[in-house]
Amino acid sequence: MERTELRTPRTRLSDGIRAALGESIVSGRLPPGTRLRDVEIASRFRVSRMPVREALLRLEVEGLVTIDASRSTVVTPASSTALADALDVLVGQAGAVGALTLARGIALETAARRATAGLSKTDTAAAAIAWDVVRELASASGNALAADALAQVDLRLQRALRPLAHAGERALGALRELDAAARAGDGRGADDALRGFVDAAVAEALAGHPRMAMPA
Repeated sequence: MERTELRTPRTRLSDGIRAALGESIVSGRLPPGTRLRDVEIASRFRVSRMPVREALLRLEVEGLVTIDASRSTVVTPASSTALADALDVLVGQAGAVGALTLARGIALETAARRATAGLSKTDTAAAAIAWDVVRELASASGNALAADALAQVDLRLQRALRPLAHAGERALGALRELDAAARAGDGRGADDALRGFVDAAVAEALAGHPRMAMPA
């Protein structure tokens, strides 16, 4: 395992370790069944075992690893309902965050910036782009509870949505509408466009998984 220097002086060491391991799990570099050893991780990040244990405990709470009675840590597989659960959360949070920000004319610059970034990710699933937009809007809302709530499920959502096919034209068209409305300062229009984009993203996800039901 390569050594990694943590350059986060204002962040707890465990935060950086949790973020790095979480990203490796989400990306598949640490696939399900991988055993994570405290000593090796501590050596990689050049830290003691204490922040490593803290990071692993947080990942367990987030559902990405399992720590058994012998303190052995293993990367967990995604559940059979992970995608359906993720789409449900995406739809619900998009409505809540849109009402909290865009409908009130808040965070329009953030929405435009994330929409522009999403339009450049032609190889990324629309649902994953939508989650990125929703998460960033929550962070920009000024509502710490909303931002913290999304942060708690962020890695699991990313993991569930990553395998989906790249965004189709319907979803990209809705994303362009979000970009245009946000840049024009049209909060209501941006809120409507966000909901339209999420609906299109979910429809694309379900098209590849016909046995799944549409989130309510």
